[in-house]
Amino acid sequence: MEKFADIQSLLKEYYDLEFPVSIFQLADFLQNYPEEGMWDLSTIRVSPSGILSLILNPKLLTENFKESALLHYRYYRDLPEFFTYLHGDCDGLHWGLLLDNPSIGFRGAASYYNNDGDKIQVYGSIFSALIDRCEEQLECCDEYLAEDGDEYYLEAKSIINRFLERIQDYISKYSIEIVENRVETVSSDTGLGLCVPEKFRRNELSKVYSKSSDEGYKALLDECTDGNVVPALKAGRSLWYWGGEEDSEKAYNLLKKAYTVLQREKLLHILEIHYNNRDIKSVDMTGYPKRLSFER
Repeated sequence: MEKFADIQSLLKEYYDLEFPVSIFQLADFLQNYPEEGMWDLSTIRVSPSGILSLILNPKLLTENFKESALLHYRYYRDLPEFFTYLHGDCDGLHWGLLLDNPSIGFRGAASYYNNDGDKIQVYGSIFSALIDRCEEQLECCDEYLAEDGDEYYLEAKSIINRFLERIQDYISKYSIEIVENRVETVSSDTGLGLCVPEKFRRNELSKVYSKSSDEGYKALLDECTDGNVVPALKAGRSLWYWGGEEDSEKAYNLLKKAYTVLQREKLLHILEIHYNNRDIKSVDMTGYPKRLSFER
């Protein structure tokens, strides 16, 4: 969008990525209702963060921030494909843009609780994710009303319905696609399916190894080739998301090998930076001291 051209250019310089038009459209939608819009957003218990917060507040894009941009609002369990743009009110709930295949750009969105043992929820787009959140919060209001009849929840429902109506009007006005072309070809126990072209999936069912055993881990690495990349990618994603610190190195090596075979250099770069800085507790990099490690 033309009004965001300068910010778009800065983000490309800092991240070396083209962010989708949809994230700028979401920023535009919120800016059209600068007071009510943010209040309505808080009523569904979410706040801008990550990429969206940078677009809404471009003063955060300083030279000091540039070094750590790829770590900004990147939670411990975030996969390299996941770029935060909203966060919730508890248990590390956050929403992210998805970059499964950098050669075709961002497609779809997802959310999950970093501090909880739940799967990733996938959406067709950032606008469909926002609509889903509104509908979810309306259901919560109905449940609370049934329990105690507090009129606060009637007012909250009115605000959410108004917000939802405005979102749908905006989508209609700009003919926004709320189901983007993100095609999952292989399921994953994380909830976020794998986007892998057919030519890399020829032998994916030939052998099954336990990702937790040393023997299985070595076999997954050795047998990760052009026609058999899925097992290593699947296991690496699972260990990265579910495994914790003890499996971090195995997850890193499996993802590194799979991304190399898939020629996803951008994800390799992000993986390297995230892995070398997984011990950082803060997710807000806009004022974080420089003690980051980019090589291992």
